Amino acid sequence: MIYKVSKTKLDVIRFLNFVENSLDIEVTKKGNLKLVLEELLTNSINHTSNNIKPLEIEIDVHNDSINIEYHEYSDLFNIYDYYNEKDIMEDNINKMEEGGLGIFLIFNLIKNYQFIYDKKHLKNIMKFNI
Repeated sequence: MIYKVSKTKLDVIRFLNFVENSLDIEVTKKGNLKLVLEELLTNSINHTSNNIKPLEIEIDVHNDSINIEYHEYSDLFNIYDYYNEKDIMEDNINKMEEGGLGIFLIFNLIKNYQFIYDKKHLKNIMKFNI
């Protein structure tokens, strides 16, 4: 199912509450999903405010896997490449600066991630599994 979340704190809180209270997912995976989505949503609100189109989040639960597609209408931005250049992706938590820990957590909780930029619709798409 695809969920549309406007870039407001209230809508983000409502969506995260929905994830926590309404999705029938194993407790640990649900917690990981909520943490990853909270970090992605917070970054979207803080760094892409110039575009008011809502975020689109598709969540598919298949047995032991949760498949996510996170769509954000904005300029081209590959979160992995950006933070990898700053050495945040390394397993050296002592080198991290404020603002990098959330990304570090995301990449330690997700699997099979992929980034696509849809030039036709001007949006970043991040696909991953939990």
